[in-house]
Amino acid sequence: MSSSLFAESINQERKTIDLLRALGRTTCLAGVENATSKLFTNLRLIEKQEIHKALKISYNSISELLKKKENQCHWNNNEFQELMGHLKRQPKPNSVAEMSAALETLVEDFKQLDQFVTQQNSSCCAWETVRQEILFSQCSACKWLGRYRTVSADSLSLLKEMGGQYPENIKVPFPGPLYSSIGLDEVEDQVKFLVLTLDHIINLMDATEHMKSVQWDPVTVEYFLKVLHRQSSELKECVAHYNKPSHKKSYEIKIKRHFRTLRKILKKEKYSAQAWEKIRRAVRTHLQRMEIIVTSSVTV
Repeated sequence: MSSSLFAESINQERKTIDLLRALGRTTCLAGVENATSKLFTNLRLIEKQEIHKALKISYNSISELLKKKENQCHWNNNEFQELMGHLKRQPKPNSVAEMSAALETLVEDFKQLDQFVTQQNSSCCAWETVRQEILFSQCSACKWLGRYRTVSADSLSLLKEMGGQYPENIKVPFPGPLYSSIGLDEVEDQVKFLVLTLDHIINLMDATEHMKSVQWDPVTVEYFLKVLHRQSSELKECVAHYNKPSHKKSYEIKIKRHFRTLRKILKKEKYSAQAWEKIRRAVRTHLQRMEIIVTSSVTV
């Protein structure tokens, strides 16, 4: 697969993701989490040379599935029509007698989505579950950082939603130089760094017993953590295929030290509302810088 074709495939995938997001804000948060029957969880890693084929299958499958949607529910009709037009313009998959195991799994996963909607009587929450599953599971192999980008915007959106506007004039430590150096590293180290940082954020934010002083929406906090857990879990599938280093990398030590500093801020300020807002501000910066790393990696 040529670099130009790979780049164009990624660009079309991004546009599809953006249009899916533009349909409207996520509803049925609890329903989406509870109704899903672990769809797409068995999706195997798609090799780079197969991404173009996988995207053809995905676009055609998404288009055929959404054609069955009779009511718009809460989705924006104009955005929905634009999405359908975009999918219609994508190249159709060739009928191939034999497919790789990964592509066969992809086809089966879309069949499961179709069956799921039918079983749920095409309810609005069922369609919302389908939209989120597609967003979470766009078929770029995660070792090329495709999966991470599908939900990073959702993480930032939920982080803002849980507490509203960010307070001004709040200073919080941030390892800017570390991110600059990671941006120059190999993709494998970047993926490992993303997983490591996500897990640190989860451990830091998963502390509802200490959040009594801050008036954040607990449901949104919970969903935010679930989104991060899923990001981390999918990227760990990639890390499992990498060679284990013989020693700890310097970034592991530095990022651990940084999050230890954030914990000290919380303890020193007795988990006050202001302290938690400092943490939320820091987490936002982390997610934004992580997105920059991913964007630069997939456009190289």
